[in-house]
Amino acid sequence: MITALGTAATRVEAVKQFDRMVEILSEELAELQLQSMVMMQTPDGDQFRIHHKYLDLNNSSSDSIEAQLNSLDSQLAAQDFCYYNDVMNKKRIFFFEDFDQLIGTAFPVLDQLGPQVSKSENSSDSDKKGFLLPLVPGKNVIGCLFVWGKEIDELDTPAFSLFASQIAVAFENARLLEKIQQIAITDDLTGLYNRRGLFEIGRLEIERTRRYNLPLSAIIMDIDHFKRVNDQYSHAVGDQVLRSFAKCVQENTRELDVIGRIGGEEFVLLLPGSNHKSAHRTADRLQNLIAENVTETAFGEIKITVSQGVAEMDSSMEDLNDLVQAADRALYRAKETGRNKVVSSSIIN
Repeated sequence: MITALGTAATRVEAVKQFDRMVEILSEELAELQLQSMVMMQTPDGDQFRIHHKYLDLNNSSSDSIEAQLNSLDSQLAAQDFCYYNDVMNKKRIFFFEDFDQLIGTAFPVLDQLGPQVSKSENSSDSDKKGFLLPLVPGKNVIGCLFVWGKEIDELDTPAFSLFASQIAVAFENARLLEKIQQIAITDDLTGLYNRRGLFEIGRLEIERTRRYNLPLSAIIMDIDHFKRVNDQYSHAVGDQVLRSFAKCVQENTRELDVIGRIGGEEFVLLLPGSNHKSAHRTADRLQNLIAENVTETAFGEIKITVSQGVAEMDSSMEDLNDLVQAADRALYRAKETGRNKVVSSSIIN
């Protein structure tokens, strides 16, 4: 069970959008003949947003409690959730031998939403068990997870507790990402992340890197002699060059890579899962592509070159700022020794 749930959690974590995470969670648990429902607390704490994808795994009747869950509104008042204090404040995990008891007790409002399910020996729910698990990505509970089915046992408590912890971190990261996307995190000119957006996304990447002991590298790029472009052709042409440069980098990097503009002509590329050697190869490849890239302007074709510094996250670094500073020191060496080149931080350390 630990292995199966670990695989499910990994697949959920690979997605960035919260709604899609919930869908994949339901689908992965369905492979284990389990149903699930997620309740996320709203920022004001007064409501829960309910996310439940009903999958009829056993041809249940339309008036089963499982089916009735679909009758719940997408939001539920905290006062209508009977386990609120135990789960949200005390962080208790509940195991129920009786599935009807779990749902019926947790949501008395169901009594008002549909026909009652008669509990009998022939009830499709009679042999189902369930867990009620708090979602705790850090210090605070952000919601809870219901999981139920016939293939559950109280001995699985440690496995489901670990699973809920992994899911909680993924959900919280997705919520933070959605929040970030609602504020000004992009650079108007290039469409890339601005400094604020880069460092917010970078913080999440560092957390994931540390949790799974994965490499993370950064490349900092500076367009060589960009002031000459502005002085010779105008700032409007300079903006064209910046947009062309940004497009070139975006089209030649992976979807999971994070690109941000942190200064006038200075950019940072975060490479999750890439070690120092791999990042250096990426920088070398981009070096050639950027040099070959042509920006068509009213003054004719303009080409540019860049200087790049490369660094990999290590145990001495506390945050993204430390990683970027290491790459920046390498960039300084590249500019100091002639520009239009890639320098690694390992060389100057």
